[in-house]
Amino acid sequence: MTSTKGSKKTVSNAAEQGASSASAGDGGVSGEKEKEKEGGLAKLFGALGAGAKMQLVMEKKHNEEDDVPEDVLERNQAYLYARKQRKFYSSEKLHIAVLRLVLALLIRKNGTLEENYIVQYPLTEKKINIPFILHQHINHPANSDILLNLIKRVRELGPAEFRLLKLMCVKIFDPKKYKNMIRLAVGAFGVVYSADLPLLQQKVAVKQMDLPKRIHDRCVLHDIFTEITILDRFRDDPRVCRMNDFGVDDGYYWITMKFYKCSLKHWRMKQTKPLSVMLPLYMNIGMSILNVMSWLVENQVNHYDIKCDNYLIEPLVEGISEEDLWNQPTNIPNFSLCIADFGESKIYENELEGYTIRNRGTEYNKSPEMLNVAYASQKTRATYDRRKRVGANIANDMWSLGCALYELFTGEFLFYDNDWIHFFFRVTDRNQELLTEQRKNLLDNNAALIEFFEFVFKRNPDMRPSISEIVLKFRQTMARLVLEGHVKVGPTGPVAQPGGGSKSSAREYDVEIPRIPNTFVDNTVSRIRDYLYFGTEEAAENRANLRNEWDITHIVNTTDGSNAFPWDFIYLQTSLVTSGVSIIKMLDKTNLFQFIDDARNTGGRVFIYSEAAVLIAYLMKAEGLSYGEAYLQCTQARIQVNPHPDFVVELIKWYETSRMEVEHDALHFQCLCGSCKVTLLTPFEAKFVECDCEDGARGSCPGTACGLVVESFQKLYGMDFSTLRWSITTMSNVQALTVNRFAKSCRIGPEPWMRLLALSEVVGESKSKVALTKRWDSRRNLPSSPLSSKEAWDIQQCKGCAYPIFATRGTEDVALLTNIAVTLRN
Repeated sequence: MTSTKGSKKTVSNAAEQGASSASAGDGGVSGEKEKEKEGGLAKLFGALGAGAKMQLVMEKKHNEEDDVPEDVLERNQAYLYARKQRKFYSSEKLHIAVLRLVLALLIRKNGTLEENYIVQYPLTEKKINIPFILHQHINHPANSDILLNLIKRVRELGPAEFRLLKLMCVKIFDPKKYKNMIRLAVGAFGVVYSADLPLLQQKVAVKQMDLPKRIHDRCVLHDIFTEITILDRFRDDPRVCRMNDFGVDDGYYWITMKFYKCSLKHWRMKQTKPLSVMLPLYMNIGMSILNVMSWLVENQVNHYDIKCDNYLIEPLVEGISEEDLWNQPTNIPNFSLCIADFGESKIYENELEGYTIRNRGTEYNKSPEMLNVAYASQKTRATYDRRKRVGANIANDMWSLGCALYELFTGEFLFYDNDWIHFFFRVTDRNQELLTEQRKNLLDNNAALIEFFEFVFKRNPDMRPSISEIVLKFRQTMARLVLEGHVKVGPTGPVAQPGGGSKSSAREYDVEIPRIPNTFVDNTVSRIRDYLYFGTEEAAENRANLRNEWDITHIVNTTDGSNAFPWDFIYLQTSLVTSGVSIIKMLDKTNLFQFIDDARNTGGRVFIYSEAAVLIAYLMKAEGLSYGEAYLQCTQARIQVNPHPDFVVELIKWYETSRMEVEHDALHFQCLCGSCKVTLLTPFEAKFVECDCEDGARGSCPGTACGLVVESFQKLYGMDFSTLRWSITTMSNVQALTVNRFAKSCRIGPEPWMRLLALSEVVGESKSKVALTKRWDSRRNLPSSPLSSKEAWDIQQCKGCAYPIFATRGTEDVALLTNIAVTLRN
């Protein structure tokens, strides 16, 4: 998403991220097999009468006008009458079992929708619009009594089935908690808003898509389910746009996301200096782009809309100034990137599933096979060959990746043309030149860059390089630019010494936080962690359920009522019903944190009931989460999480105050491309060591090849440091070790750095391949560390630039590489 300061075009693209083209859907089967697969679920609906209400709708002639109240009343009466005639509805267990079965049949093994049952245009494909039927059925007032048990039983099926239910049941999602919604942009299939979320004291981005009004309308759920699946499955990965919540109300599908500073495209539009000056910075940002792209490939996600507009910027340090963001202090970016807009994406398990025969993506970033996809799949054309595989796959993303990198370097689309026909033939016709002289001029006719883009852009998808080959070529290109004097990365920021870090100020909280009324009472027990559970006071009075189903051993009573079963459970009472009581003081007074930790350490299970703020406070304290992070994790496990507004404000202030105290004068370090950041907290006990060892003799540094690291980064990236500056400390002094951004190596030895060094030296003339091979052979057999394997250090490298950001030894020792500090002007 983007801010209101972002370009209108950027916001419009964000609004359209759930939109898909109107062409035929992917996959499916043909002939008798298709009828056979479709028939199973259709027979189930017919036999059990679950479609009784909708049968009337489907048989009714499609009317372009909205239903008049009389017609709605008539349909409702017919539904209730038909419902009474079917014994199916007399048993709640049978009713829920059938709905669970239907939801399970709609989900594939990989967590996406089964397209034999759910397609974009059911009427065109002659299929039943099952999502529409289920939505109407589940939300009918006659079925409200089964919702709580239905939600509980569907959760047991798995996260994919629950996502589907959440997009059908209006009682699960509460849109009233979003305030001050301001429309930012309108797209073909959705509207993007900025909104305040008082409960979290955050500004969020909201995307709304119209709920289908008739059974013949386009199935919007088909378009957004994969996007929500990706955002939900990887919501804790910083390389993916952070989704807060999703759901449906009476009129719209909702997706709410973190409000990011801006898109990479918007940032690029602010840059005015020539390419020759900005090239080192762009190359480093390019490595971050490749890092995110590598993540997509590793997780078997085809994005199908890679462009700078869909890369969002997240500053590495909170409170960064506008000047430091738009006009970078050094050639090392002080922000990271994440990817957004999965509206066109596909999740696949094998190569065949990754193909699409639907036209997807931004027009001028489409590969030749994507532009030809509609024509190639037409069976009526004379040259159609059923034996030839048609469509686009991950190779299309590699083409679009090249377009995004060109856009980063030049600020323009590579293949944009006012004449669409001319654009089409330029991309698809093998006799046309892809990199014209005009486009090469925008690259300053830089031979290394031109060679890189010619390497990426191959019209034949089978000949197009993979992401690993593109990363390798990009690093070789950077090494060549360093050798030719085009790139010199430096300075790397101030030498890391205690003190002198960034400072942040506390936020003010003037917005009134409403107490959201519960849409229905949830008296069930919810598992928050394996050892931590939450529920209502009514649930706390069900002794058999607590002992037999959940194995509860400890209970935290947040009310002023008596403990129901003191002879069966170990109780702690923290009464929070008195007006004006401080939750932090009360929890400290009652030793709540110690009570839960002791129970956890002895294998016990703790049940907290009534006040959700107590649960959130513990997660914040135990896991170092912000209030928003803790709250969102609770809502993933339980629908109704409604802490008292006074406690919300207090917890947010408590976190902000604690964070300021801990991070005051903290030192922030990053990798070369900005993908990784770690924070050394103050006050701390740390040992600073400078090292350039490479002979296998282990000194006080964590490694045996520091000299090789220095040499490889000097020659590959033009770094200007002569030694590695290590800060050796303990985990308690370190923050933000986001390991999912790193690739773990076996040990800090010479092998990975020799590989990097090889990339830099094969592009030059100073070293022959024979000499390089001898040098490799002589260093790969260095003596092993005299320390035992238990004491040996493990390295964590950035997946983008291979920078060794930190190393760990055991569970306590950590060594941070402090050569690159996050640089700000003030």
